[in-house]
Amino acid sequence: SYYKNAVQMYDQEQPYYLIGYSFGSLVAMEMAIQLQEQGSEVGCLILLDGGPAYFHSQFKQGTQAASQEEEKLVYLECGALVNFLQMYASIPNHHLIMKILLSLKTTQERIDLALDMTFGRVLVSPNPAKSKWLIAKEKMKIRGFLTPCKSYGFGDAAEEIIRLKRLEAAKDFISSVHMAYKYQRTSQKFRGDIHLLRVKSELPHSGNVPLDYGLKDWCTGNVSLRFYNGTHESFLQEEDGEAVAKDITQIIQDLC
Repeated sequence: SYYKNAVQMYDQEQPYYLIGYSFGSLVAMEMAIQLQEQGSEVGCLILLDGGPAYFHSQFKQGTQAASQEEEKLVYLECGALVNFLQMYASIPNHHLIMKILLSLKTTQERIDLALDMTFGRVLVSPNPAKSKWLIAKEKMKIRGFLTPCKSYGFGDAAEEIIRLKRLEAAKDFISSVHMAYKYQRTSQKFRGDIHLLRVKSELPHSGNVPLDYGLKDWCTGNVSLRFYNGTHESFLQEEDGEAVAKDITQIIQDLC
């Protein structure tokens, strides 16, 4: 309801045209349903490679090794941080990083390690002993047991500001994953058509997720599909992104 209220405060003119990418697809869908429930008009709902079934299939695969709900949330948190890391650096061994994150006791420890990885401070080695030493070394440095060999200057201050921004981004990313994990369909459906713009490649560990990501069950109308090259992370960039933008413009123009 926060985003719905924010949109209405910003612009009360209807109809509302809503677009959501990735986790934002869930927010856009819930906003559309809530707006319709209160009598507002939603002229268009466009989802960019996302939807409830899209995420639930990924979560199911990622939490298979967990037995208790609390343990599942830890697995989701670590998986979220692995995906968060991919925004800043190439990850050659996802399973090893996941294992290292799971070995840490608290959320803050896992976030701190992920942030250090985004700055290249921690090298992950297939050798468990080496990885453990690297993690321990970083912990000692954070706690002040290791003295830096150089004095801190303007560059260090700037890096700390960047780190604080990434810290908030990591926390927000984890919260988004938890939100998506808990999001379930109610008796209400979106009254109208949904436009799904998705990548051509199949989801990893997709199971029985249909081409429309199961969105037909979430609306009273039809699900219009458009496919694009690239991956979930890249298809909004450069040439692929231009094709998506062109199609979004066309969809809205056709409805006006």
